[in-house]
Amino acid sequence: MRLYLNSNINYAKLKSMGNIQLNIEQLFDSPIKIRLLNLFLRNPETSFKLNEAAGKIGCRPPVARRHILRLKEIGFLLSKTRKGKGVGYILNNQFLFYPELKNLILKSIPIPFEKLKRQLKNLGNIKLAIISGIFLNSEGSRTDMLLVGERINQKKLNNFIKKTEQNIGKEVVYTIFDAKEFNYRLNVRDRFVRDIIGGRHEKLIQRLKI
Repeated sequence: MRLYLNSNINYAKLKSMGNIQLNIEQLFDSPIKIRLLNLFLRNPETSFKLNEAAGKIGCRPPVARRHILRLKEIGFLLSKTRKGKGVGYILNNQFLFYPELKNLILKSIPIPFEKLKRQLKNLGNIKLAIISGIFLNSEGSRTDMLLVGERINQKKLNNFIKKTEQNIGKEVVYTIFDAKEFNYRLNVRDRFVRDIIGGRHEKLIQRLKI
């Protein structure tokens, strides 16, 4: 597991706890567990049933159940009975390491930029790819990803978005323009395009002059 951090964890606090080794091992012992951490930390007030959580992170329900129950055992999750809907699981914001985990997940880069760039190049003739919002842990952006290109394979795009959402634990809002429409919007100083370009963003692919 590789983490791209922009914040520091209070290791002194962690080392002072007698059961820290067990807890940390149980939190980061598998890719599925890390997806669950993303899901619950990015949706702290949402209760998920087992099948819902499994669908969100892209694994089979029995696998999700095993990992969710382990997270509940160490106090990271709480079970919550929803009237007429069965048992759901929600983040325990009183969990001992909640502040550190929140900083770790929400201030780290969700997916390395180079990996995103490689994946985007496989979608079609991408002339411009801008990321913002969830990819930069930046709130208030009108879209998380702006793509400009031709002959973009819709099936590949759908699969890319689905897998990205499973890894991040949050819905990805994306926008697609062909080059003609994008250039028109750029020339007329379209508010949406200006907001994206003028806000916090990263250009992963740039084959257009803007």
